[in-house]
Amino acid sequence: MTRSLLAATTLAALVALSACSSSDDDEETTSPADNASVEPVDGASQTSELVEDREVSSEPGGDTTAIAGYWDAPVGNPGTDPGTRFVLVTEDGLQTSFERQLDDVSEEVCYSQAGPQTLTPNGDDVYTPADGSASFVAMRSEDGGTLTVTADDIVETWTLVEDGSPDDLVACSVS
Repeated sequence: MTRSLLAATTLAALVALSACSSSDDDEETTSPADNASVEPVDGASQTSELVEDREVSSEPGGDTTAIAGYWDAPVGNPGTDPGTRFVLVTEDGLQTSFERQLDDVSEEVCYSQAGPQTLTPNGDDVYTPADGSASFVAMRSEDGGTLTVTADDIVETWTLVEDGSPDDLVACSVS
């Protein structure tokens, strides 16, 4: 297995696991030692695995001017697989991700869109996405052309796309 494939697989697993975390649920557990038994605030009895996905906030989250831009944010090692993912961060705290895949209908390369979702700045270069995934640290280079993003000991280097926009991407068909 190549290093870039291993890194991409590891990052994908990390993102999937962090999105499945039950520590951010808006529910109270009945016992600190028993996370499988969850008692929702409204009194209905159910487990967090059975609760439908909640809607992710898409309200502006605050001033994210420091990291705003349209970024080529490849999944994996820096410098490998450019164009696998793009991330748009607006100045008012919204984040939209575009991930490359094969279209189910045309079987050509396309991009699926996730978001926009709220991105909340927490000070000290820390940002929290509304989808419940882990907070991350993002620092822009002095020249403004790269963004170093660190989440759970995984470091990615994103490159500013100056002559492009999400409108340039081919959207995947909905089958």
